[in-house]
Formats: sequence, C-alpha cells, structure tokens
Amino acid sequence: MRAFLGIAEREKIVSGNFSPFFEGFSSFNTKTIEKGIDVLIISESIGNLKHHQSKIEKGEKPQQILKDYYLGDPIETFNQWATREILELISKKRKNFYFTDVVKCYVKKEGKNFERAAEQCAKNYLKKQVEMLKPKIVILLGKRAREMFNKEVFNKKDSKLNHGEVFTSDEMKIVYSEFPSRWTVDQFFKGGGIDKLKSVLLKELS
Repeated sequence: MRAFLGIAEREKIVSGNFSPFFEGFSSFNTKTIEKGIDVLIISESIGNLKHHQSKIEKGEKPQQILKDYYLGDPIETFNQWATREILELISKKRKNFYFTDVVKCYVKKEGKNFERAAEQCAKNYLKKQVEMLKPKIVILLGKRAREMFNKEVFNKKDSKLNHGEVFTSDEMKIVYSEFPSRWTVDQFFKGGGIDKLKSVLLKELS
C-alpha cells in the first residue's frame, strides 16, 4: 500500500483545521484531493478506547493509532479483519481511499452521550470531510454510520439499505454494509458477508 497521510497534514493546504482526535487516514497524495477521491469509508467509532487513550498519553498521533488499528498486527477483532479486506481490495484496484469514523472522540458506545457525539461529529466534522474529499463512492459500515450520513451529510430520509445494496445519487454512489463486529457477525454473514460486499465493490470500482 502507498504511504498514508493523516487529514490534518492536508487540511492546512485545503480547508484549515476542523476535526478533533481521530480524523482518519488515507492512501493518496495531497495533490489529488482537489479532484476528489475514489472511495470514502465511514465506520462508527474506534474501539478499544482505553488501549488507544494510553497510546495518546504516550505521545502517539491519533491518525497513526487509527491506521495501525486497522492495518497493523496482530488482527484481534472481526472488525479489523473485515475492514482490512475492504481496504486491500480497494488498493488492489488501484483506487485511492480515505477511512474515517462518525464519532471522532473518546466516548463510551452507549447511552445519550454517544448518540450526542455521533450527531455533533457528523454535523460539524464528517460533513466537512465529505465536502472536502468529494468521494465517488461512499461505503457506510453499520446502521449508525448510515443514519448519521443520511441525516447530517446527505440531508435525506434514511434509505435503510440492506447489506451490499447501492444507492446512486447525482454526486456519488453509496454502498451499505452491516457493521462488522463480534456482536453483528451473524447478521453480517446472513446478508452475504464479506463476499457479497467484495462482489459489489469490484463492480462499482471497475
């Protein structure tokens, strides 16, 4: 894979600072951003918060932590494995991508605080990322990513797509996936799993 650049390094050139903590990571050069990118992958939020917070306290950069979580070793979760399968497929097709989460800060994945963080991050940060990156294809990993994208970014009623389904708008194509985690693994594979998602992506990336 090509070198990964955190969005913080590029936003100085493009649009100024706007995003806290885990902005995301990418596979492309800063010069390509004005033309728009091939694929934007939007997940829910980074897991294993205590582990990542301890790394931040040691001085590691959030963008590098996020990148290492999905592309480093060892692979410890179903989410890491499934996400890496998607990113490797995109890279093999020689397409550039940017990966980010809806929730970009530390908050427990439950209760009103998490819902509030999801709404605020989508409205104030994710929307700006999408406008800046101008993706041709958006992959939404999970129900919350789909809901927040539709509500705060796309300004449309929730499409309620099934796993592997594609919605086409004038601006982009939107591919939906069940969120890959140990809690949703049965649901993920009942919908066709990684094979269906790969098949859809191969078609859309051609």
